Amino acid sequence: MQDTTQKDWHQSKLVPISIMIGMLIQSFAFVRYASQIESQVFANRDNILMVQAEAESIRTRSQTQEVALARIDQNSVYTREMVERILNSIERSNGSQR
Repeated sequence: MQDTTQKDWHQSKLVPISIMIGMLIQSFAFVRYASQIESQVFANRDNILMVQAEAESIRTRSQTQEVALARIDQNSVYTREMVERILNSIERSNGSQR
């Protein structure tokens, strides 16, 4: 008795060559498509890394600007206090001269 379930698969002469060529073309197209998707993924990864670096740079500059603005605000408060002292001193000296 011959075991037919163990028989090796082979191409029959009944399968047209056009089907085989079509399968090869589809396989090539799939590999090309997958390659394009992979290259787009890598390009997007590079863009994401660039955007993250820019965001970190903006964050750093923002913090630097916050410090500078706090110093400017403190200086304006100090300047206003000095101007008020000078005005008070001038008013006192004008009042004593009268």
